[in-house]
Amino acid sequence: MSLSDVFKNFLFLLDYWWIAFFIAALVSFLDIWGRYWRLLFFYKARKDWIFLRVNLPRDSEKTPLAMEQVLTGMHGIAKRYFYWSDRYIWKHRTETMSLEIVGIGGSINFIIGVAKRHEDMVRGSVFSHFSEAEIDIVSDYTYAVPDDPISENWDMMGSAFKLEENSMFPIKTYDSWLLADESEETRKNDPLAVLAESYSALKAGEQIWLQFVISPLISEEWKKWHNRARAFRNEIDRPGSKKQGLEEETVKGGRGFFRALIGKDPFEKEEEKLKFRFPSTVDVLIIKAITSKIELPIFEVTMRNLYIATKESYHKYHMSLLAGAIRMHGDSTSNHFGLDNSDRIRVKYFPEFFREHRLNYKKRRLLKHYRMRYLKEDKNSSFYLSTKELASVFHFPGRTVSAPGLKRVPFRTSKPPEELPTL
Repeated sequence: MSLSDVFKNFLFLLDYWWIAFFIAALVSFLDIWGRYWRLLFFYKARKDWIFLRVNLPRDSEKTPLAMEQVLTGMHGIAKRYFYWSDRYIWKHRTETMSLEIVGIGGSINFIIGVAKRHEDMVRGSVFSHFSEAEIDIVSDYTYAVPDDPISENWDMMGSAFKLEENSMFPIKTYDSWLLADESEETRKNDPLAVLAESYSALKAGEQIWLQFVISPLISEEWKKWHNRARAFRNEIDRPGSKKQGLEEETVKGGRGFFRALIGKDPFEKEEEKLKFRFPSTVDVLIIKAITSKIELPIFEVTMRNLYIATKESYHKYHMSLLAGAIRMHGDSTSNHFGLDNSDRIRVKYFPEFFREHRLNYKKRRLLKHYRMRYLKEDKNSSFYLSTKELASVFHFPGRTVSAPGLKRVPFRTSKPPEELPTL
């Protein structure tokens, strides 16, 4: 084909430029329209929300196991709505809730955000395992901050979180620091103690918010996730399933060449014919953890945090302490949390045109998503946690968590004796 023919074909395609323009415009319209409807859905749903603050006595003996049972009860809040998804289709969306750990000027609060009609169910779930708890309704603390804090002598930083590995691969749970003896010394390894100390170090004008927006996984969605998790586990469990590295593939390819050329592999040893791989000790631990996870109720989760302060009080080091506490939920044999760059306050692309404007836009967007308790559908931004994993990262503090900023019930309450006469 000559150069003139290529040029003629190019001119021919230019005559149909409007088709490519129409497709690009349609995709852009559907994306913007879908984002609008999703945000409108969460905005309308939040109008009926209440926020319950939970306080416990200082000598509470409850462990994260009790919180796991509370979350199992809350998993029953599963009303569904039609919802415009990020795949440009209407589908069902299970109702969401929010679990939040809030530090304001050194005080620490544990808050559950839920629709008003589910208040009794949440209170019942908490009181059934924390009978000494004190629950009161509070206002939405996020509106104590200006809508545009950047222009009103405030500054902020934060990010959403994701799981670095496949979400079928579980994080480290409370079993790792709460052993069978349940001694006080083992409970002191609770990552919540590190988190509480970082919150207690906040000064006047500083706030740290940590949020878990959760949605129960039920019905067909749970079955699909369960089948994928079983396939993921079986892939690890199957003998010989370990992926080969580049060096192993090169050696195997060279030996295959000799086998095709002379009819046998001159480098093959007799024992290699009988050699195949069984799961290693680490694989056995992973398989056991995945099996334990898929047997429990599952939540879809969006996790984000925000540090906001007046410019006079602003210090970034608080975020380092928070990141250290979150990193305690992962190790070499478990999944771990990482930062989600799609909802992170930073500008990383070169050249950095309009850097300040882009940073301020991301700050306002993150604040809006936090206020709306927005559950993102992007597979890289939302993930799946079992009730046990969720109880490990969000649970009410026991007596070994002794940070000064924790608000406690001054004394333990109990029911009156049954034989006491009543009017």
